[in-house]
Amino acid sequence: MLRIEFQPEEGIGTFTMQGRLAGSFANYAKDLVLRSIAPSTIVVDLSDLTFVDDEGEEVLQLLNRLGVCFEARNCYAQNVCERLQLRRFQPKNKGLRGTRSSGKKSTRGSYVD
Repeated sequence: MLRIEFQPEEGIGTFTMQGRLAGSFANYAKDLVLRSIAPSTIVVDLSDLTFVDDEGEEVLQLLNRLGVCFEARNCYAQNVCERLQLRRFQPKNKGLRGTRSSGKKSTRGSYVD
């Protein structure tokens, strides 16, 4: 099972993926990201993924080639990013990261090659 949440904010669109990026879910995720009305920066947060299969890895590599950057805040997601050499997202100022009154994550920054 895969859950994807989109949050647009100040020129950055963040797709948060939770669960398993595998099989048909991987292709669904790819289609969703590619069909979105893209802000200037797209970030895919992999921190809540529990598994990525070969198809999921291919999707992440395709998104990376298209300029998407990735966020990884745990060991598994960091390992996926390192192994696949994915472009990492780095907030411009770590103090800007937090929660808004709605409880949703606030993400501002740029990517790192």
